[in-house]
Amino acid sequence: MKTFFKRFLGITLILVALAGMVFGPVGIYGIWQVRTSMLLSFYETTQLITETLDSASAGLVIVDQSLGTATDSMDTAVEVTSSMALTMKDINVLAESFDQFMKSGLAGFLVPNKDELGDTSDNLANMQTELSNIVTDMNDINLTLQEAQVVVGDYQSSIDDIQAQILDLQIDGPKWINILTWVLIIGLAWLTLAQIGLLLQGLEYLRPPMDK
Repeated sequence: MKTFFKRFLGITLILVALAGMVFGPVGIYGIWQVRTSMLLSFYETTQLITETLDSASAGLVIVDQSLGTATDSMDTAVEVTSSMALTMKDINVLAESFDQFMKSGLAGFLVPNKDELGDTSDNLANMQTELSNIVTDMNDINLTLQEAQVVVGDYQSSIDDIQAQILDLQIDGPKWINILTWVLIIGLAWLTLAQIGLLLQGLEYLRPPMDK
C-alpha cells in the first residue's frame, strides 16, 4: 500500500512537472506576442491622439488668427465711426449756431426757409446719436471677440499640456510594457526551472527501494 502511494505520488509529480515545463515556454512565447501587440496598439492609439490634438491645435490657431483679424478690423471700424460721430457733432454745433442766427430778425427776413435749417440740425443730432450707439455696440462686439480670443488661448494651453503628457507617455509607456514583460518572463522561467526539482522528486518516489 505504501509502495502504491509513493508510485502514485511520483507519477503525479512527474506529470505536474512536465505540464509546468510545457506551460512555461508556451507562456513565455504568449507573453512576448502580447507584448508586441500591446506596443503596436499603444503606438497606434497615442499616434491617433497626437494627430487629433495637432488638428485641434491647428484649428485653434486659425480661429485665433481670424479673431485677431476681426478684432483689428473692429478697432479700425470703431475709430472711423467715432471720428464720424465727432465730426457730426462739430457739424451739428455749427448748424445749431447757424440756426440760431437764422432765427434772428434780420436773418429771418433775408432767409425765408429758415425752418428747414432747424430740421437739418435735428437730423444731424439724430445721426450723431445713432453713430454713438453704433460705436457702443461695436465696442461690445470687440470686447466679445477679445474674450473669445482668451478662451481660445486657454484651450490652446490645455492642448499643449495634453500634448506634452502624451509625449512623455510615448517615451515611458514602452519602457513599462517591456519591464512588465521581462518580469513575467523571468517569473515563468523560474517556475519552469523549479519543475526540474519537482520532476526529480517524482522520479525519486518511483525509484524502487534498495534492498538492505
